[in-house]
Amino acid sequence: MKYILSLIIVAVSFAANSQNTISIEGEVSGTLDADTILVVNNVVVTSENELIISAGAIVKFMGYYSIDVRGGFKAIGTPNDTIVFTANDTVGFYDTVQPYGGWNRITFYRPQDSPDSVIIDFCKFEFSKADSSTIGGGVLFFEGERKVRISNSVFCKNLSARQGGAIYFNSSKAEIMNCTFTDNTSGTFEIWGHGGAVYGMNTELSLFGCKFMKNRSSTLGGAVAVDSIAPIIVNNIYKENYAVIGGAVAVLRSYEGGKIVGSLFDGNTCMHFGGSIAIIGSHINVTNNTIVNGYSMYAGGIYIYMASFPTIANCILWGNSTIVGYSNQVYVFDSESRPKFMNCIFEHGAWDFQGAGYEGPYVDCSELDPKFVGTGEHPYMLSKNSPCINAGTLDIEVFGLPEYDLAGNPRIQHGIVDIGAYESEYSVGIETNDTNLKEIQLYFNYYTSDLILLLPSNTGNTTLEIIDLKGNVIESRKLSEYSNGNKLQIKLKNRLEPGIYIGNIKGDRYNSSVKFSVMY
Repeated sequence: MKYILSLIIVAVSFAANSQNTISIEGEVSGTLDADTILVVNNVVVTSENELIISAGAIVKFMGYYSIDVRGGFKAIGTPNDTIVFTANDTVGFYDTVQPYGGWNRITFYRPQDSPDSVIIDFCKFEFSKADSSTIGGGVLFFEGERKVRISNSVFCKNLSARQGGAIYFNSSKAEIMNCTFTDNTSGTFEIWGHGGAVYGMNTELSLFGCKFMKNRSSTLGGAVAVDSIAPIIVNNIYKENYAVIGGAVAVLRSYEGGKIVGSLFDGNTCMHFGGSIAIIGSHINVTNNTIVNGYSMYAGGIYIYMASFPTIANCILWGNSTIVGYSNQVYVFDSESRPKFMNCIFEHGAWDFQGAGYEGPYVDCSELDPKFVGTGEHPYMLSKNSPCINAGTLDIEVFGLPEYDLAGNPRIQHGIVDIGAYESEYSVGIETNDTNLKEIQLYFNYYTSDLILLLPSNTGNTTLEIIDLKGNVIESRKLSEYSNGNKLQIKLKNRLEPGIYIGNIKGDRYNSSVKFSVMY
């Protein structure tokens, strides 16, 4: 009798409430193959065991209970059979002091040499919270975990009183792909919280193709915050996130490596610095991003501080604004920071950066309107006449661009990468109904001030404007005054200084923008 009782206490508790419903508590292992799994007390997966949750299951926590994983863990759903982790009762969920309302996370304290990976695929997590007695991780907490893969999953309405509204990593290595984080929160009015959705401390964190919407943090990183190791962020979307510093992403004390590439930041806000991105003590590469409609006290776009040397290339910063009325796009707080800007579009230009003053490389950057399409599923794609087309820096291998953009278009389509998060399918050239027209060529002789313009056919009623990268019209000419042929030689009134210019050609036969260089 004692032997039987011992088995009941130590072993898994599988109390079948119906044919497709089971209850679990205590030590659990094996495959849970049921429609509904009721967690009726805390659960432990020991180091020598593995827990597998079958596709389509609903895991319902009947109280403020947790799953403590020290062995293997796999929750692998399918597109049609998502695994759902949810709470039976959410009353008191937003009370971060009391341990009730919602459920109490899945924690991972596995040996670093564990042979198995943690795999989470096609899952949904909701109404989980880490109260103020914990360090963080509203849904998932990883300590020293080196093999984590989370994909195709949704995290919504989760809460941490401290760090990581949905996920907390410490000294870990993780890859998160194609996941959506919505309405997660870290921190409280009294407690500093970092990473409204995801927080990584000393963690090799990669985020590919994820969406972060309406997450919030009481301090750093409304969506994502990292400390000590810079992240790899590729093709993400950040929309309407909020924090005190770094409305969407905050990168702290990460002086080597890392990149933020091919991502869209739209409508993120913060109280103080960096409506979209805060770079604080980091040399991260920020490449081919579109950063728009951010709002903050200083820098609606990017905030740079604490001896940071980031490279910001091929980015669009447009429509961002501030409470103070300046530093709308970029704010460089300290003179020790030396960011490098290359082939970017900045509304208002570098004069608006403010802060300690900017002294550093500012190469081939422009103030021209990027000309977004403005409609559809991807309103920040480039229109046919955008100056961003084929205008990016050629040194793409350094920045590690992805193969495709946010809309699934090949990242480089016409030999030179575009500026921003989207690659246009249009080439820089002619918009016309004449199928015989192929390309416009424009050359400038610095020593003679002669402009040579080659057109595939005669000009018709056409005007040429020479525009610098600040949007200033240097000269404007009616081409019909020179010739009715297709090769024009134009003597400009003023010699163009070395740099990048746009030849804007428009009329009844042409509507085109051509980028050209002037060199000694």
